[in-house]
Amino acid sequence: MNFRKATLGDFRALNTLLFESQRMHANALPELFSISRTVIPYPDYQTMIHGSNFHILVAEEYGKLIGYSITELTATSSGIGRSSSRAAYMYYLGVDTSHQKSGIGRKLFEEVKKWAIQNKAKTIHLNVWSFNQNAVAFYNRLGMKEIGKLMAYELH
Repeated sequence: MNFRKATLGDFRALNTLLFESQRMHANALPELFSISRTVIPYPDYQTMIHGSNFHILVAEEYGKLIGYSITELTATSSGIGRSSSRAAYMYYLGVDTSHQKSGIGRKLFEEVKKWAIQNKAKTIHLNVWSFNQNAVAFYNRLGMKEIGKLMAYELH
């Protein structure tokens, strides 16, 4: 297995992997997520690949993508009563269902940590939806801690 930075040529394969997660999210939260085979449109993907604040990492086995992470360096908000700092925001981390529970996700996270440290981030943030208990447990095992809750009130 090989870990490397994503290239423009990975666009289709990466979106195929992202679709697995997108479908799960759309089934659980259809009011927030749509089912689309192109999760990241090509112009956005190009911007991410060429942007210095983005890090797209892929795990590859025998020439096939089997895992990915997409992370961006951000500045945390310095709103009222909050201090600002540099953070790495992980938008996605996923592993093909046929390769889950083999340590790939943990290795991807370790690579994200290295990249975040090299880029002087103080924390790694991500959003995980409450319905996704497997992801919650995975991130807890990695040592991540819940720091807040996103709550919603549905208006009819």
